[in-house]
Amino acid sequence: MTKTRTRQAGQGPAGSPPPSTVNRLVWLIPLVAIAVYANTFTADFTYDDFDVVAKNLTLRSVAGIPGLFTSTYWAGLDSASDKSLYRPLTMTTYALEYQAHGLNPRWFHVVNVILHALVSLVLCLVVRQVTRSGTVAFAAALLFAVHPIHTEAVSNIVGRAEVLALLGMLGTIAAYLTAMAARGKAVWLWGALSVLTYLAATMSKEVGITAPALIVAAEIIYPRRRYLLKAAPRAISTFLGFGGAAALFLLLRGEAVTNRVAHVGLAHAPAPERIMTALRVLGEYVGLLLAPVRLTADHWLVPLVRRPSDPGFLAALLALSALGLAAFWSRKRRPEIAWGLAVAAVTVFPVSNLPFAIGVMKAERLLYSPSAGFLVAAGGVLAALIESRRGRRAGLIVLVAATVILSGLTWRRNVDWHDNRSLATATLARTPASPSFNVVMGNWYRERKDNTGARRHYTRAVEALPTDKVSLYNLGNIEMDEGRLEDAISYYGRAIAIDPRYANAVNNLGSAYQKLGRYEEATRMYLRFKDLKPDSPYPLLNLMSAYIDSKDYRAALAVAEEALGRFPDNADIQYNAAALYGALGRTEDAARALDRARVLEKTVK
Repeated sequence: MTKTRTRQAGQGPAGSPPPSTVNRLVWLIPLVAIAVYANTFTADFTYDDFDVVAKNLTLRSVAGIPGLFTSTYWAGLDSASDKSLYRPLTMTTYALEYQAHGLNPRWFHVVNVILHALVSLVLCLVVRQVTRSGTVAFAAALLFAVHPIHTEAVSNIVGRAEVLALLGMLGTIAAYLTAMAARGKAVWLWGALSVLTYLAATMSKEVGITAPALIVAAEIIYPRRRYLLKAAPRAISTFLGFGGAAALFLLLRGEAVTNRVAHVGLAHAPAPERIMTALRVLGEYVGLLLAPVRLTADHWLVPLVRRPSDPGFLAALLALSALGLAAFWSRKRRPEIAWGLAVAAVTVFPVSNLPFAIGVMKAERLLYSPSAGFLVAAGGVLAALIESRRGRRAGLIVLVAATVILSGLTWRRNVDWHDNRSLATATLARTPASPSFNVVMGNWYRERKDNTGARRHYTRAVEALPTDKVSLYNLGNIEMDEGRLEDAISYYGRAIAIDPRYANAVNNLGSAYQKLGRYEEATRMYLRFKDLKPDSPYPLLNLMSAYIDSKDYRAALAVAEEALGRFPDNADIQYNAAALYGALGRTEDAARALDRARVLEKTVK
């Protein structure tokens, strides 16, 4: 008589590793994540890290933290054109780190890697909680820990918003499911924790608002997880808490984001073209997740899909349709695949340009949360092999091989994010027309006084994007340095025509006019600069200088009195006042101003 193999409650499918083995292996996941990203610990700040963290004076004091919750993400950068982002919790972590270790980039990178390792571990725990399969959870989390699509979110310090948002979303799911299984007071404690982690997710990055939808997707796919859909009071009260947290987030964001500007990217494309282009990009995202071998920090330029017969659009429709069919087919056979694809779809939708245009046409960092769902589905496929008698060895080999290959690609990709030059070099090798990274490389040459190299990259940036005001401004600076003042005036004028409030270009245009002896035009620019920067001493300083050069001492004296009254501790203003007093024959006043300037200069040093 043949014996039938029996299974007990809590065990995985026949052929799956014992739960104790999986429990021991779980702790490998954060260790592998840290090991794969260990070469980022010596990296510098790169790209947006400088403006968001290194140069952001609003992060320098703990007293300023409450203000982060009433300010936009770019509040510390006046020149930022897009002030519609709101990520106060992410900014708070930077402020707290500054108190701990100043602007040492090593520790910012260490924190990013630890957070990614924590996300990988929590992903494993949540997937096991939802699917009841340790094999699916381990495979998905291991692949997530090492996948190179995450380098932009982990190796780049400002990518922390993506990491914290997913950590908050996973915490929301874990606490919710724990609350549903708890008894007594623990129900409400875990429910409250779920609401708090949800609020943290939204305050880290806007995509965090989708977390309740991931829970609903699990309840639809897993009948035994249905708490809200069966109107359980504990589930209803928790979801009411989610609604309150979302309302608070939207209220605070609405108060902070007062300067809404038109985004770049697909904002000006007709709706049909925007939607078709967004669908093609989603297909390309699937390709990057399956074969992450041509990664770049700037996917410039994403061409618009003009007609439905576009080959890329048709290929994307085919790929997305295949994923949709896979989700439908697996919902009862392998529900973890269906849930994983649902998670990917829900989290990518807000940043896909499908419902509305966002500021980015295509970016790898946007895949940090969606990739978790995609890799849960991949873990389900691998688990189906590993849990079968015939495919177990093949499944394990595929999992190990994929982990090793992806780890190597991630380690190598981290090197590109070591500093601005390495990042710009790698990016321009993939997308040579990128305006942003031509500017980065141009700045690198400028810092080394190599105007030839700088001019080459700034010119490439303008050729790719004629409205690139920053490159026009920088080209004007090069011409000014080399004495071609008329050319400098032309570049500054083009930059100001693009953005009439571009204060630095207005100021430098005034300086070029002043050097040419065109004092009336110079003073007009400096007065405009003063209107743009009313709290800065530099417009008054430059106005005084222009009036002195033009020998309009009466006007210079009026500006000097205003400047000395408002900025008595500015050494440059004292020096200019001394020059003015000397020209007027007021030798005692000139001597006092000169002495004051020298004292202030020594104090600053």
